[in-house]
Amino acid sequence: MTAISTQTGPREPTALDGIEASTDSILERQIVRAELDTIRYPVLTLPPGITSHIFLHCLPTQPEASPSPSRTPILLTHVCHDWRYLALALPFLWQSLTLKERHKKSARDNLELLALWLERSGNLPISLRFHCRDAQSLVDASLPHSHRWRELEIKSSAHIDGSQAFPELRRVIVARSQEYAPRPVNILDAPRLREATVDGFLDVPDVSLPWGQLESLTILARVGAFSIGASILRQCSSLRALTRLGFVVGDEAAAWSEPHVTLSALHALDAHYSALPFLTCPSLQQLSLSGRPVVPSMVSQLEAFMARSSFRLQRLALRLGETNLDPEDVRLWHRIFPAIASLALVEPLDYRALGAISPDMFPALEHLAVRVHRIRVRNNCAPLFDFLRTRRSPTSAAKALKTLELSFYPDSDGAPSFASPLAEPLGSLLPAPAVAELRALAAGGLQLRIGVSDFRAAAAPRIILDTFLPG
Repeated sequence: MTAISTQTGPREPTALDGIEASTDSILERQIVRAELDTIRYPVLTLPPGITSHIFLHCLPTQPEASPSPSRTPILLTHVCHDWRYLALALPFLWQSLTLKERHKKSARDNLELLALWLERSGNLPISLRFHCRDAQSLVDASLPHSHRWRELEIKSSAHIDGSQAFPELRRVIVARSQEYAPRPVNILDAPRLREATVDGFLDVPDVSLPWGQLESLTILARVGAFSIGASILRQCSSLRALTRLGFVVGDEAAAWSEPHVTLSALHALDAHYSALPFLTCPSLQQLSLSGRPVVPSMVSQLEAFMARSSFRLQRLALRLGETNLDPEDVRLWHRIFPAIASLALVEPLDYRALGAISPDMFPALEHLAVRVHRIRVRNNCAPLFDFLRTRRSPTSAAKALKTLELSFYPDSDGAPSFASPLAEPLGSLLPAPAVAELRALAAGGLQLRIGVSDFRAAAAPRIILDTFLPG
């Protein structure tokens, strides 16, 4: 007779147990799935038109961002079936694409992404930015859609022969470093093109644009390339804004004998001060200068530029680079621009210069903007507030200052920008007495706008205090 086992301990699991557990898990998941399918999430009950509008406001605010599953519009296709279907059916979500070279497979991946964006954007205008070592394959792949190009940015080497039409093109950026071989870029049939940036190859005349119709032009010229830049500028009869005009030095400046470049329609100029003697700008309203006219002969040339142009300047910005503005500079700029109403000073800045502005200097000044490192303000801000008190005094012969904009860089170059304005309270930027004085000035009618800027970015500062009146 066989003995019956009396073992009460745990037994070894069998294959049958595993099948039963797997079956139970599948059944549980099916039950949970069925329950979830009965739930109607409120966001999915919105009409497609409203959801589409929400999707539009979810697009990246920085167009330079490369496509990523963690960013829209791709992210919208990974949430649920309904959102994916809707996102793929909205061409306006796919109207902007930036492609960069990140690894060895980037060239192939970028071509696939480009084809995807061109397909999903339908027939709508599209903005393309190619930041790759060799963008020729991307340009070639997108040329059949040149009639849809709205913005084009090429930061590498690529050739466009000019035989295509670009009826929707509004903005072009072509930049190239010395490592890229020059290739002609010809964009001529572009009736809506109004804005262009040309960078890094003005010593090689390989860019052809409809210069006469441009209203805004940025020229990042190399030293010694002003003659080529001048030949371009002479064709810009409609230009209203000229930015980052390079400086003229050495033999070229000394040997310059051509007539002044006259830009009759120009309203805003951003240039190195040494380029001014070669220009005439009768309609100029805003002037941004870099560097300092340390040579006495340059001061007289600046004054000649003013007399020759006969404009009525409204706003002056001084980008000081690695130099500090000292009291002598203040007196110099007052002599050249005595009737200025708006003045912007960009870091580095010695605040003692503001203390050197006497009540009779810049009598028309009503708007002051100062962009500085935070550490400099905390350590030496007394002259700034002395100046503010003087210009807000009703007994002053000069006009009362109406607005003050303060923009602070991080403490060190390249430091990351702050996560949010709330993370950077006003008290961490200025000493407590200075904060109290600013608030008192604001209570007395001075409009204040204080923000924090990324040292490396050109974007507007994050505002942490704003008492500006609407309009």
